[in-house]
Amino acid sequence: MTAWTYLLILFGSTLTAFGGIWLKRGALAVVLDQGLWPMARTAAFNLQLLFGLVCYILPIGIWIYLLRAHDLSKIQPLLAVVYVITPIFAIFFLQESVSLMRWGGIFFIIIGVALVSQS
Repeated sequence: MTAWTYLLILFGSTLTAFGGIWLKRGALAVVLDQGLWPMARTAAFNLQLLFGLVCYILPIGIWIYLLRAHDLSKIQPLLAVVYVITPIFAIFFLQESVSLMRWGGIFFIIIGVALVSQS
């Protein structure tokens, strides 16, 4: 795989991680205790939810492009890099804390992604 392929994977995964951040922010603004229709109306006009959905949808085009050129068994595991990026973004953009146990799991994900990328 070329450097371009890895950059596309990183870009798509970064978009997906930002999508999670936007969806979380948007979800916090949705009113749940006033019934289905007020919730749907609030969600429909929530720009943060819209940005989150766009950030989730755009990478699909990247994945389709990558799958045309590479094996699914190689590309799909590399998408796990989103599980490394998302906690970092959550710390900076949502002020979440990430436990040592989670960092341990993230470390194993990094090892797995590295092994798959070398195979």
